[in-house]
Amino acid sequence: MAVRAMGKNPTEAELKKATDGLSDNVDFNTFKTLQGKPFPTPQDQDKPCRNAFKLLDADSNGTIPESELRQMLATVGDPMTHQEIDILMEDVEVDDLGRVHYHQLVDLMVTGCDELIR
Repeated sequence: MAVRAMGKNPTEAELKKATDGLSDNVDFNTFKTLQGKPFPTPQDQDKPCRNAFKLLDADSNGTIPESELRQMLATVGDPMTHQEIDILMEDVEVDDLGRVHYHQLVDLMVTGCDELIR
């Protein structure tokens, strides 16, 4: 959580690899070492994330079905729990057809600012 609070966005696997062999209590010098690792930032993941959503955009209209988004979040990469997905979806606008405008979602994920989609 502390590494992510400093603007990095490692996967759970990347964190596990970086902390392999470390005790549960990490001192400040060890934390600085972790912070210096080349973990991606949310901004680094912007374009790849948009491209991944574009693959799911069958109509090429910038939207994907909410059901597909939920399924993807629960199964791809570092899977989210249904509770985590529900929390995320509180800040995601779903249109009358049950579709999510994924460019707005990526903006939210990259900036952490839900005002972009409200």
